[in-house]
Amino acid sequence: MRRKISEIEQAAPKTAMPHWDLRAPAPKRPRGSNAVLKMGEHERATHDAKVRAESGEWDGAKASTILGLYSMCHKIAYGCSPGELDDKVAFTNATRHVQRMMQDHFGGEASRMVGFVKWVWAREKVRVDAGRASTRLK
Repeated sequence: MRRKISEIEQAAPKTAMPHWDLRAPAPKRPRGSNAVLKMGEHERATHDAKVRAESGEWDGAKASTILGLYSMCHKIAYGCSPGELDDKVAFTNATRHVQRMMQDHFGGEASRMVGFVKWVWAREKVRVDAGRASTRLK
């Protein structure tokens, strides 16, 4: 069943665009290499690190997952997440450095690097807690 055509539609020239096509064009999405990640790589890496930490299985972890572990440990030690990894370029560069460090110093084994990262952050947590305790006593 066809709908009835109104008088305005009948009087309009046939070349005219329908009224629903006369809206303004959609705004273009901002593009740029320094755009802040929105539920992007940093959050996914942190989530993957949490899942792996719960299971204890670190074999085959990516460099970004090691950065997720770094982010988790930073939050535990200092009480805030590392803001420097929110920038897309900085996160990508840090991932490359982690990958190179994993290859050069840990033979490409993520589980060995995870052990090192946990050890370093455990020491840092003790130092931070000791520093906080000493300033509270004064």
